[in-house]
This record gives sequence, C-alpha cells and structure tokens, in this order.
Amino acid sequence: MSYLKKRLEEDGFHVEVPLLPGHGTHFSDLKYIKWEVFADAASQNFERLSSEYESVSVSGLCLGAVLCLYLGIKYGDKVRAITPISTTLFYDGWSLPYLGRFMTFFRYTPFYYTYNLPEGEPYGIKDERIRRWVASKMSDSSTTHYSKIPFRSFWQMHLLNKFVRANLHKIASPVFAIHPLEDDVSSVKSVEFMKNNITTSTFDNLILHDSYHLATIDREKELVAKTVCTFCKEQTQTLRAV
Repeated sequence: MSYLKKRLEEDGFHVEVPLLPGHGTHFSDLKYIKWEVFADAASQNFERLSSEYESVSVSGLCLGAVLCLYLGIKYGDKVRAITPISTTLFYDGWSLPYLGRFMTFFRYTPFYYTYNLPEGEPYGIKDERIRRWVASKMSDSSTTHYSKIPFRSFWQMHLLNKFVRANLHKIASPVFAIHPLEDDVSSVKSVEFMKNNITTSTFDNLILHDSYHLATIDREKELVAKTVCTFCKEQTQTLRAV
C-alpha cells in the first residue's frame, strides 16, 4: 500500500496504514485470528482517527477492501468515502478454481486444521518484473511476504464476507470500487454484487484491464492511486461545501 499512501500524502491527506493482527510475524499466526479480531482492529483505528479529524475516508486491498465495507456498515455516514480495491467478497478468481467451490466441504475435514494454501504464480501480479521481485522475497520464514495462507484463515475471511454481503444495504457512504477484470483471486462478481446491494448511497466502479489482484503495485498502480485520490478529494470538498 506504500505507493497509494505516498500519492494520497502528496495530495494533502494524512494517511495511516495499520498492520492487521496476524500480519508482519509468521504465516502460521493467521490461523488463530478470527474475523472479529480483524474487524475490531479496523474499528479501533477508525474511531481514533475520527476523534482527531473532521472526516475519515477508507481504502483497502483484498481483505482490507472488505474491512472498509465493514466500517461503512458499522459507522454509516461517519465514513466519508470508501474505495475498496480488488474486493474479495467471493474467492472465485481464475487462480483459485476450487477454493470457493469446496470451502464449506473442506471446513469439515482435517484440511481445515492442517492445510496451508501455498502462494504461487502469478502472485497476484501481471507485471513480470514486479512478480519476480515479490517471488524472491517469499519464504516460510518471511515476515513481510507470506509464502502460505492457512485454510483456517480463509475460512474466517469467508465468514467476514458473509457478514458484509448480508449487510451492504446499510452502507450510507459513497463507494468507488476498483477491480481488475483479470483478478486471479476474486472475479468482478464482487463488484456486481456491491452494485446490486449498496442501495442507500452512490456507487461507482473502475474495471482495470492490465492488472491482476495486487492492483496497487501492478501495471496500473498510478491509475489506481489517481482514482482513489480524486474520489476522496471530491467527497471531502463536498463536505466542506455543505
């Protein structure tokens, strides 16, 4: 998220990128984190920032995108703007042909307790140069580039997705979703679902045509950053005009 953070700061925003529980340590730590812990961490950061600033907008990638929607559900129009990127409301991307389809079945097998889904090509990245760099950083001991994700963690994210999907109608903040057409983790079905279920606020979207899942570092990272900056700035100016 560092490039997006830099671009937002250049546009005059104060930006914070909190580290979620289970991240920055070891991939095995993720298996002990329930989705409510992720949600509470996001909520605590939002409440702190809301006490310090006139308005707070949220943006996130993957799980972070779903947590942004969760904040919109929980806090209503206190969230000034929401820009979810590569939102994983469904795990139906082309690199995960079986995960979403058989997730519930796996939940009741030994796989739930023992299986770690390995990261592999294309690592969510279309740009081959960046992909090679990310691949070189991955290892079982890395604290920054996890080489595996426990199935138990996917299940918790699946439960978070179910909660968010069922409550999208409660979002009162303007939403601008950014999603790659070729997302290898989650298809554009997530965008279509948001469009059909966010009914109490404005919704717009941008479909990327030259990126995979990690759109904030892939070939269209500048377009992603520009879109987020423009949308957040427009919503902030609207607040000041009122």
